[in-house]
Amino acid sequence: MARKPGGKNNAITHGAYAKDLLLPNESREQFELLHQGLIEEWNPTGTLENDTVLTLAKCIWQKRRIEGFYREEALDSRYQNAYEMKLVFYIADEMEDAETLEQATRWISILPEEYGKWVEETVPRSSFDDDKSWIAAVTLKILRIAGERERIARTRIDLTGQTHRSANLRELTAKEIALDERLDAQIDRAFKRLAQLKTFKQIVAEQASRAKIIDQHSVADHRPQTSAN
Repeated sequence: MARKPGGKNNAITHGAYAKDLLLPNESREQFELLHQGLIEEWNPTGTLENDTVLTLAKCIWQKRRIEGFYREEALDSRYQNAYEMKLVFYIADEMEDAETLEQATRWISILPEEYGKWVEETVPRSSFDDDKSWIAAVTLKILRIAGERERIARTRIDLTGQTHRSANLRELTAKEIALDERLDAQIDRAFKRLAQLKTFKQIVAEQASRAKIIDQHSVADHRPQTSAN
């Protein structure tokens, strides 16, 4: 399937899953302060623990990034169209990597409810031989839907000079929560992994210590006894 304009770089629109660690307007010093704080809190040792702490720093940074993004969008009276197009491009881009019906459906569920209804009505799964071909058709469909919705919305804004702001803000908040929950899940997995690593290392160290003590006692028990003259 042909990649949409911008390809994977579309993720940079809200930056939640941007490939680059920092976006152009973000402070490396602030990220390093966050990372260092986690290092001091968790005291990682070894490559795996350090990598996991870095993952925690990235996820927390991404949560802050999302909060800033949505705050700016919510203050813009014309934010809805721009936000929806950014979200659609991001999800369409991710769906190119989806391998199963479940993965694709999960991405579609993040979009406004109308998308799911239109997909179900116009791109039924039963019309395709396999999941991959259906996913390709659905991806193209949601891009077309987004383009038509943007055209209609821009016309409405030009005619009325305003948007239905209250409803838009409710929808925006729902999408923010969905992305926030995904990042929270990643953070929870990283915390669990770090705790498991530290527990495993502690168990190994205790076993090695006990084995050393047993070896020392064994050597002492088999040491030849010298008789006194």
